[in-house]
Formats: sequence, structure tokens, C-alpha cells
Amino acid sequence: MAERQAYLCERSLKISKILGMLYNHDETSICRNLTVLTELTEEVIYNLHDISTGSCAEGTSISGSDMDIMFIICSIVVLKSSNDIPRDSLGRKSFFKMDFRQTRAGFCTLNVLELNEDRDIIEGINLKISDCLATYGDETYLTHTRLGSVMVESNKKLFSNVLPSQDFNVKNTYWNGPCVSSTMQCILGKSKYKCTDIACAIICPYWPDPAMEWVSRPRLHGWPSNELVDQLKQMHCHLLPVGDSESRKIDLEWRFAFVYQERELLWSFSTIQIQCYVILKALKKEFLSPVLHDEISSFHLKTVMFWLLENEGHDMWIEENLLQCVVICLEKLKECIHTMHLPHFFLIQRNLMFNKLKKAECRRKALSILTQVQENIYHSVCGVFSLFHFPDFYAENLINDLPIYGTNNADTRMFHYIRVCNSHLVVANSVDVLVAGVLQFSTSIKSLFHLLQTISVKGFDERCIRAFKTFLHIRMAIQIFANAQTPIDEHRKMICISIAHEIFKNTCGLDGMSGHLYYATFDLVRGEIEASIARVQGLFRVNRCLFYVGTRFRRRRIIIVNNGNVIQTEEDQYQNINLGSDECLALNVWFAPRDLVCLPDALKYECALQLGTYEIISIHPLVYSYFLLVTAFQLQGNAEVVDRYLDLLEGAVMDTEFGFGRHVGLNILGFAYYKACKLEKAFHIYCQSLQDYNSSNNAAVYHLCILVWTFCLEQEAKVA
Repeated sequence: MAERQAYLCERSLKISKILGMLYNHDETSICRNLTVLTELTEEVIYNLHDISTGSCAEGTSISGSDMDIMFIICSIVVLKSSNDIPRDSLGRKSFFKMDFRQTRAGFCTLNVLELNEDRDIIEGINLKISDCLATYGDETYLTHTRLGSVMVESNKKLFSNVLPSQDFNVKNTYWNGPCVSSTMQCILGKSKYKCTDIACAIICPYWPDPAMEWVSRPRLHGWPSNELVDQLKQMHCHLLPVGDSESRKIDLEWRFAFVYQERELLWSFSTIQIQCYVILKALKKEFLSPVLHDEISSFHLKTVMFWLLENEGHDMWIEENLLQCVVICLEKLKECIHTMHLPHFFLIQRNLMFNKLKKAECRRKALSILTQVQENIYHSVCGVFSLFHFPDFYAENLINDLPIYGTNNADTRMFHYIRVCNSHLVVANSVDVLVAGVLQFSTSIKSLFHLLQTISVKGFDERCIRAFKTFLHIRMAIQIFANAQTPIDEHRKMICISIAHEIFKNTCGLDGMSGHLYYATFDLVRGEIEASIARVQGLFRVNRCLFYVGTRFRRRRIIIVNNGNVIQTEEDQYQNINLGSDECLALNVWFAPRDLVCLPDALKYECALQLGTYEIISIHPLVYSYFLLVTAFQLQGNAEVVDRYLDLLEGAVMDTEFGFGRHVGLNILGFAYYKACKLEKAFHIYCQSLQDYNSSNNAAVYHLCILVWTFCLEQEAKVA
């Protein structure tokens, strides 16, 4: 026994060290900041109320994890009685009372108190609140009978309008409990299926009385802390449109959910607790799900961990106990399956095993599988390493070398590389998500200021939002510069240009490339060609390594600048890379259609075509760097240098094969060839763009029309 314990301790230390590259408390804190910041941005800028849930928000995603979002039904307010209806409501909302009569623990019905019958239950979905009512006896209830089918159809339309058909194929969309579940296939590059669950919920400002036991529950081991308990009890819970499967009035019942509270509890996990949870999820996916399907979910695993933390305390949660902690969690899960009882963490009267694993044979299989996993815990965990988000090239070597990994300097360097690369990935993806949200809607300078002030007072961790705040300032500069292009008096125009110049100058530190490229664009459009050239060429004079983790490639790439030469390499060439700091990022260059007036001509076509839509223009930073240089030298009439940078531009564009939106890069390359009077080359590039994205929304269609017209004029001139 002692020998096995020592063996597990040794293996636990190594597994924890490796998992710590991706799953640790710091990364979870980053996910928390990003999640809260995204929700705040959506609320402040465009008045959307939704909650990010599930593993992506928690920072515990593994291969195949769903993207979960919960939209809030703002048209409905839940109260305890009619006395709680605000006097100034003026018929804007509908009010319902919670009714716990004849419902099982964790559920309630909603009885009408006051109605606004003409309002849609969810804005943008054609379903009136009056169409969601059912009368039994003297009572009128809110029912979710029609909500599911209407939301399914609405989501089908949403995906067809938002997701480009060239990039995504929505396989199926269906109502699944309280959610609309959709399965999407990414067509470009490696074909992968991604599931998304979109739920809708009603805010419930009052905890149900049985849940108040959680607030005053004795906690011998101090978890959660009194401070966290006080924080969580101030948060709303929610009601989901799903009833008790055994009820005769299932369509009238709504289920309580404690999404905010569960999210905060998981965000409070230590590094070892996070690692234990993702291992449990991977083991469930690999060993239980193929046999039991959805009978045991990640929510069961999360609840098991909540109870263990509250009842057993923190002492056992140390690195050398990682595998033993997993075994203990599995033992607790086995106990729950055997007794068919797992209390909800907040509503202990609700049994999460109710109606699960009804057949004895299913329970026997589940217990047998879990026992085998426990007895071979180390090899079982090694068997699921491919489900963790390690780089593709690393996962296989990691599994093979795990028993001896971490013993030399090369391994230590690799650990550091993965941590740094993943750190850059989190920051870049955070900016991508938030930037896309800001650009998709018409955002005024005033609202940008409001958002910046709101972020500042919230006191978020600066690591994830620093880049976003810098980008918000860049957006202000672009809008101020755009205002200077409109008919205004010369004095005001000069003030706008001066302010924009100062902002661009102070925001170059957004990353290692794109911040400078926005500044260079500003110079180019103003006619400061030499300044624009110097700014872009300056990016290639400093020897450094830049991590590009945007969407223009299938895989993360590294851009190496060495004595003026630029090399792009796959991430598996890590041994030749000098690792950098958080500033060594190369982010995409983003523009909105409304930026049309302050961009080079090639991009004006892209913007003009998307005016009035939610589309945004995103370009790989290296592609955009070469494009700016080609454009600047064309304006100077330096044909020899133009040809050199045209070759570099074409190489950079072609290297983005299978990246999302590559047609934009092809279009600006084609335009550069057109301006260089290389019409045949431009023609082939535009045709390739249409092969990548065959749509009337591709500006290549219009470029080709202009090209053919130009060719015809040339032929006429030759004949004449």
C-alpha cells in the first residue's frame, strides 16, 4: 500500500506540473475576468443581457466542450406576491408569482399577477407573452410549451445569418431541456464539430426558501469562506424553462438554477482542484459517456466536488495527492450511484440522481467502469491526455514520455513555452471576442468612454483587459479621424486630427504589431507616406519572436524577425524560439464597415460591401504590414521596391490557407497587383478569392468587373 501511495504521489506531481501549463488558478482568474468583462460590454454597449456558462466560462474546457450561453428573459419579473409589484412599472413588464404547491423540490410554477400581453417574451422572437399562458382552474400560469419550438426556429435563422456558409455548416438544431442545442461543423481546415447550448432564463431575485439552508449551513472546514457565502447570497438565481420529468404539468414548471453562484465557486478553486475537475470530465467523456450517454453529466461531477470540498476541507488538495483526489471523487460518485442519491449543493431536497440510471444493469456497468478506472488511475489519466488543450504536436509525445517527463532543461524549457504560448492565446482570444462585439454594432465615442469608465471602476485584472482598453482608445481615434473626413470647418478638422494623432501614438503598445499598423494607416491616409513606411519597416528591424494566435491560420504560429528577415513557423519548432513576454503578441488588424472613409482604397471596397451589416474586417498583421508597404511605395512610384514587397505580400497571404476570411487578404493582394498594372495576375488572385468564398458579399466580384472593364478599355485603345 505504501509503495502504491509513493508511486501515485510521484506521478501526481508530474501530471500536475504538466496540466499546470493549461489548467491553473491564474488562468481560471483570466477566464473569470474575460467572462464578466464580456457580459459587461454587451450590457453597456448594446443592452444585451446574457450569461456565459459552462466550461468555456469556467476555464475548464476540454476537447469537445460545448459553448453555453444563457439569455435573460427581461420582459418577465418574478415576485413573491402582488404586494411586491413596483408602482412605477407602467405596464412595461409582466409580473408572476412563484408557486411551490404540488411541485417537487427545485421546481415551481409561475402564476400571473400583472400582464403586458402585447410584449414579446424575448425581444426579437415573435412570441407574445399572451401566447405562453395556460389556465387551470382559477389560476393562469406561464408555460414554456411553445417557447422551445420558437427558439429553435429563431436560432436556425440566427446561425444562417451570422455564420458564413463557406466556413460553417449547422448540422442540426433542437430543443434539449432548457436549451436550444446546435451542432456546427467547421468546413475550413480540419473538419470539427462544435456544439453550442443557448438557454433562456428568468431572473429570480428571491432564493427559494429551501435554498436558505445553504446560507446558514455549518461549515466545519471553512469552504466556502464566510466572505464568499455573503457574496453569493446577494446574487440572483434563475428559473429555467424545464419541468419535472415525472410531473403531469411538466410544461408549467420552471427549474431553479444557481448559475452565478456555481460559477463563482468554481472560479475559487485552487490549481489542484481545477486539475482534478478537468481530469474527472475527461474520464467521464472517455469511459462513462460511451456507455451511459448523458446519464452522468459534468454537473454531477461539479456537485460531487462541491460536497467534498465543504465536508473534507482543503488539506488533501495538494500536488502530490492529485491522483488520490481523483480516486476519492470517483468513490463519492460511486456512492451516489449506488444509493441513487446526490443532493443539489444549494437545494439539498433536490436529488440530482432522481430519474437517472433507472436500470440496475446500467448502475452495475457504471460502478464497474469507475472501479476499473480507480484501480488503474494513472494509466486511465494518461489515456485521456489527448482531450486536454495541449498543442497537437505535443500531446502524443507527452503521453509517451509522461513517466520521465520534466527531468531535464529541455523539458523545463518546453513547460515554459507552453505556459507562455497558452497565456498569449488567452489574452489574444479575449481581445478577439471583445473587439468583435464592439465592432459589430454602431458604437459612439460616448459609449466607448462609458465602457472604459465602467471597466476602470470594476477593478478587473489588468492582464486581460489592458489590450482591450487600448483597443477601445484606438477605436476612439479612428472615429475621431473619420469625423475629420466629413465636411467640417478647418479649425475643428485640425483639432480632430491632432487628437487622433496623439491617441494613435500612445496606443502602439497594444501588441507587437497591430498597434503600430493602425498608426501607420493613419499616416498613410493623411499623405504622410514616409512616416507610414518608416513605422512599418521599423517593425522588422528589431530581432524578436511574436506569437500570432488569431483566426487567420488553422494553427497558432510564431513570427520570427531576424535581421530584417521574417520567418513564420509552426509552434512545434519551439526549440529554436526565444520566448518573450506578454508584449510579444501579434493580434489581428480589425476594422468596421463604418471606417470606410479613413482606410486605404483596397479596404474601402471591403467596407462598402458590408455597410449596414454586422460583418467586420479582420486581417492577419503580417499580411497587412506588407500591404501598407506596397501601397505606400506605389504612391511613391518606386516600382522596384513595390515588386519586392508584392512577392512578400503574396507569400504571407498564401500562407494563410484555410484561415477564416482569407478572401479579404486575397482581395487586397489582387488590388495591389491591379494598381501595379499586372492585370492577369490580379485576375487569377480574384478568381482564387471567389473559390475560397463564393458569395456576392465577396468584393472580388466587383474587382473583377472593374478589371474586365479596364482590360476592355486597353484593348479598345490598342485597336484605335
